[in-house]
Amino acid sequence: MMSRIARQVLPLHLAVLILAWPLLCFSQGRSAQENVSQDVEESAQTSESESSSTDFIYQTLIFDTPVPLRSEADGLLEPEHDQATPRRAAQRARQAPLPNLQNLQQTISEIESEGGPWELNLAENLASLAEVYEQQGAYEEAIDTYTRAMHISRVNLGLNSLNHIPLAERLVNAHLALGDWEGADQYQEYLYYNQRRAYGEDDPRLVPVLHRLANWKLSSFNAGYGDQIALNLVSALRLYQAASNIVSINFGNRDERYVKYLRDTAGTAFLVSRYRGLIESTPMTEFRVIQERYPGSYRAHNAAFVEGYEEGLDALERVVAAYSEEQAGSIEHVTALIHLADWYLLFDRHRSAHEAYSEAYAALVGQENRDELLTAVFGSVKPLPDFSDEIDSIFVEANVKGRELVARASGHVDVEFDVTPYGTVVDLQVLAEGDEVDARILSSLRRLVRSTTFRPVVQDGQPVRSESNRFRYRYVY
Repeated sequence: MMSRIARQVLPLHLAVLILAWPLLCFSQGRSAQENVSQDVEESAQTSESESSSTDFIYQTLIFDTPVPLRSEADGLLEPEHDQATPRRAAQRARQAPLPNLQNLQQTISEIESEGGPWELNLAENLASLAEVYEQQGAYEEAIDTYTRAMHISRVNLGLNSLNHIPLAERLVNAHLALGDWEGADQYQEYLYYNQRRAYGEDDPRLVPVLHRLANWKLSSFNAGYGDQIALNLVSALRLYQAASNIVSINFGNRDERYVKYLRDTAGTAFLVSRYRGLIESTPMTEFRVIQERYPGSYRAHNAAFVEGYEEGLDALERVVAAYSEEQAGSIEHVTALIHLADWYLLFDRHRSAHEAYSEAYAALVGQENRDELLTAVFGSVKPLPDFSDEIDSIFVEANVKGRELVARASGHVDVEFDVTPYGTVVDLQVLAEGDEVDARILSSLRRLVRSTTFRPVVQDGQPVRSESNRFRYRYVY
């Protein structure tokens, strides 16, 4: 099963929203895109008369998270779509009235006349002026104005003052709005460097900084930014490891953020394992720079050996250990065991996977509402991996929403298949499809489903073959 590489650049205004930041979701896209590319090549051999617009459709095809169909009688369990999308929320947030442009320009001129071009009061007014430019879509003017405000602030308050942080954050957004990933990346690194210098490597105030930068690195990988895009993956991996380590040092292993960042580590490690070719083609000197730039990982790692499997396994074993003492048998502990079993299954460690599933099953049997829990957890198959909501948000939700904003068409296809005890899809059938679904979309979907590993149904502590699993796959292009 291949994971998603984001060779497609997200719509730029959506990419800004990603900064605010389960399922095989994040692995679907890469498979889909690879399959689409193969389908396009096959189509070119059989039908050279295809129009360029049609080729474009299949090059931008994205599949959303599959939704289970419980039965013919129940029909589709439609996911709840929040009409207040991130984009609309951002638009609402910006409806707050801003100062008049001309009044601001006049105020700035008066301050300059009285106090000179480096008067500190200028910085605040310039930031307000830049915000107006942003609201009007004049991002180049906004960048110039924010940059000037930052220069004035640094002259008056020092190069490493934390007062520059809000300006740097706005500069990230403005650069992204122009599609300037390089400019945005420079300010993201500045935000990290500045706060690391101010707080120190083990200060808990650095945790959200590490989290934000890790998400940014994954978004950059998703967008295909950088000459050596594999660096983004390895950087994100080290940053999540460092974040979990700082939480552990300062707050202990029961802090919910500790588990979250470990699961984000596992999700990123899975991507690393699927893109080892990219990583191995990257000069090792680049990875040594990452070690120096992002210290604080709980693992003593060698840059020459970043394979993903050991990093993810270590992270998920740490989650199990965090619940094994006083919370053994709890739902949290069971979830940790299931994720560990999922990891083994994804890497064909079938015996270890089945042992972990069996242990999780036994723990659920001891619960008061055992039947309800067993049905919810092991009564149906689930696409894998399912470690990190963060990665799902970046690699699936954001991509789908971004494509929807400029989509030519969308639809869905219902499928049915069996899943073996080893998570493999067999006997795949297309049940129903939207109107006029192109054969190449169906071909891509079949390849995607067959390449997906599913968590199997578990009965009496043992994974079993399940038949007639039905899912709806929505697509957009």
